[in-house]
Amino acid sequence: IDIASQALSKGYDLFICVDNGVSSFDAIDLLKRHEKKVIVIDHHTITAPVNVDALLHPQYLDPVYASMCTSGLVYLLALALNQDSDFMIQLAGCATIADMMPLHHFNRYLVVKAIESMNKALITPFALLLKIQSVNEEELSFQLIPKINAIGRMSELANANTMVNYLLSNDITAMIQYATQVESINEQRKTLT
Repeated sequence: IDIASQALSKGYDLFICVDNGVSSFDAIDLLKRHEKKVIVIDHHTITAPVNVDALLHPQYLDPVYASMCTSGLVYLLALALNQDSDFMIQLAGCATIADMMPLHHFNRYLVVKAIESMNKALITPFALLLKIQSVNEEELSFQLIPKINAIGRMSELANANTMVNYLLSNDITAMIQYATQVESINEQRKTLT
């Protein structure tokens, strides 16, 4: 509710809840009381009706999409809007593995296409963290994803929003500096575990 209240105070009219919306009843109720548009993209279990303007959830899609994570759903939306890119498919494929989704149906297709894309031209944020030429699901699972996840798990050392900025940055100098920080935080995580 705090984040929704802050966003309301900034005058936003459209709210997109990603990966947490189907259980954010209080925040959604607050937004709807203020007559705001709310879109939810989520894959978590729906326990009660969600009062939103649009809901993208595997439960309402063809069975081929039944076990998709939210990042995969965002990729589907980008695909439908002709906004898909190598960047989008690489993020979605990596997230599908990170979220430990079953690799069948569209998830399998997504991961295969993501790895093909990575082996043609790995996006810079991933390249800085992997430092290898050829990528497969093993390198993603054991070399890249733990580094990205370390930022969320070591929240006392890093802000998860910084990872978002890193992934979206075009400033190579800043990206190199942050990649070094990610490596350091991941080493600390490995030491603790």
